[in-house]
Amino acid sequence: MRTKILETVLLIFAAFFLAVIASSLYGRYRMIQEESRIAAEKTNEVQAELVGTPEPTTEPELEPYPVCHTVTSTMTNLYRIQKGSSEAKKYMEIPKGTVLQVSDEYKGYYICSYGDSEEVLCVDRDNVKEGIFYVMPENGVDLRFVLPDATYEMLFASDQNITGHALYPAIPMLETETAAMLKEASEEFAQNGYTIKIYDTYRPKSAQYELYNIVQDPKFIADPYVNNSFHQVGRAVDMSLIDSATGKELQMPTPMHTFNDSASRYNRAAWTEEERRNVDYMTEVMERCGFRTIATEWWHFENGETGNYMEPNLNYNSLPLVKETEYRIIFPQFELVDE
Repeated sequence: MRTKILETVLLIFAAFFLAVIASSLYGRYRMIQEESRIAAEKTNEVQAELVGTPEPTTEPELEPYPVCHTVTSTMTNLYRIQKGSSEAKKYMEIPKGTVLQVSDEYKGYYICSYGDSEEVLCVDRDNVKEGIFYVMPENGVDLRFVLPDATYEMLFASDQNITGHALYPAIPMLETETAAMLKEASEEFAQNGYTIKIYDTYRPKSAQYELYNIVQDPKFIADPYVNNSFHQVGRAVDMSLIDSATGKELQMPTPMHTFNDSASRYNRAAWTEEERRNVDYMTEVMERCGFRTIATEWWHFENGETGNYMEPNLNYNSLPLVKETEYRIIFPQFELVDE
C-alpha cells in the first residue's frame, strides 16, 4: 500500500516538474519570437530611411493626373528620382517655358520626358503650368513659338563657351520685327532643304560684360562699357544651317564663336570652296530678308533698322508666361499654317 502511494506521489511530482520545464521553454520561445519581431522592425526602419517608404494611405491623395499630357515649366530646375528613393535630387537646369511630356506621377512630381532623354526625370507639380506656354518679353517674342522647327544650341546658356559655365537661361528671344525677318529667312531656307540652327539671340548685358572681360577685343565681343550691342537689344542672331535631308550641319569656316581672324569674312581666301559657298548662300538669304553682316564673324546677322528694342538686362525670373492660345492671338503674324 505504501509502495503505491509513493509511486503516485512520484508521478505527481514528475508531472509537475515536466509542466514547469515546458512552461519555461514556451516562455523562452515566445521571448525569442518577440525579439525577432523587434529586430525585423528595426531593420525595416533602417531600410526605409535608406530607400524611402510609401506615403501613408491616410494622407490626402493628390488630384488624379492625366497621363501623357503636356506641361510647361515655370522654374528652371529639373530633377531626377532614383528607383526606390523617396527624394528627388536636382539633375539639370532647363529653360523657363520648356515644354515637357508627362507620362506618370510620383509623390507630387510629374514624371516627364525631356528631349531624347530616356532617363526618369521629374518636376514638381507646383512648378509647371498645364498646357503649352511661352515667355513674353517686352518688345520681344519667344523664338520657340516663331521657329518651332529650328534647332537650338544656346552655347552661352551652357558650359560650352569660353567662360566654362552658363551665362543665362537657354531661352531664345528676339525683338519682334527681327524675329519676323528671321521667320521669312527660315521659310526660304526650308524651301531649299535647310533648317536654321540657333546658337545665340538675345544676350543680357551681364553676360556681355563677362565675355568682354575675357576676350577684350571689340572686333568679336562688343564693349558693353561703351554701348549696347545688337544682341543686348534682341536684334542679332548667331546661326548656322542644317541639311534637313541628312540632319547634319553645313560645313562652315570655323566652329561657332571662334573669336579670332579665322572667322572673319576678310579671311575667306583661306576658307575651302564648300565653306565659302555655304556662308555666301546663308548670307544672301539673310540679306534678302533685311539682315546685315559684320566683317569679323561669319555667323552673325543683325537688324540695323530703326525700331523697338528689348531691355538690355532682362530679369529672366520675371518673364511672364503666356498660354499658346493667347500667344497666337497676340502674335498672329507668326501663326502656323496647317498643311
